[in-house]
Amino acid sequence: MLRIAIVDDNQEYLEQIVNVVSNTLKAELKEYQIDPYKSAVELESQINMGRSGFYDVYLMDIEMPEMNGLELAQFIRERYAEPYIIFITSHERYSIEAFEYQAFYYVVKDRLEEMLVPAICKIVKRMSERVEPFYLINTTELYQKVYYKDIYYIDVKKKYTYFHTPEVEAVKKSDSDVDIKMPRVRESLKNVYNHLGDHQMFVFIDQNCLVNMMHVMRVDRKNQMVILRDGTRLWINNSRLKAFNEAIVAYAEARG
Repeated sequence: MLRIAIVDDNQEYLEQIVNVVSNTLKAELKEYQIDPYKSAVELESQINMGRSGFYDVYLMDIEMPEMNGLELAQFIRERYAEPYIIFITSHERYSIEAFEYQAFYYVVKDRLEEMLVPAICKIVKRMSERVEPFYLINTTELYQKVYYKDIYYIDVKKKYTYFHTPEVEAVKKSDSDVDIKMPRVRESLKNVYNHLGDHQMFVFIDQNCLVNMMHVMRVDRKNQMVILRDGTRLWINNSRLKAFNEAIVAYAEARG
């Protein structure tokens, strides 16, 4: 299901954008969800509290009080690298600055339908062609697709299983005061593992930790450590060491 957030402080424009997007998606998809927001601060708050979940597409006005669309885009990009961002504004002077935030498209309001419809159709086409596997987190606090390629490792703390991704790890290792929410589910690691479709990619190094072989850069066998792409070092339980070494070879051979 395609999930879209639309943000505009002008109620008339907000309703107009919702109608254009809705009418476009009716002809393209069976399942979609559109959530309108009257301010960037409202959406920011929902994301911080873990209530909005993950959106595939963010459409936002640039000129808004308190927090403008460019600031909201920066806030989103600090947390999610993947979603499509479309800026909708009355002024073309922001176009260059908008693309600094990896915007997919820039729409001028007086050409709303003319410019927005093909942009939405292009996103739908791209997403339908994407076949990358993902783990779907669908809880009361979060809806998010966590693509296998973006998972460094998965571990357990208390009653939750956590997914460590590049965005999460980068913030953890920086001096940033960004309060990023780590994707998590209240499931056992065994259940999560059983739902993962590629058991060759994800391998146990401990009963409480799975690593993604795609991101393993080096194995320090002397110290029983695995070093991941971002420099993260994880200890390999002695009981898992032989199986892990065999899994490394099997994964490399399978990937050619």
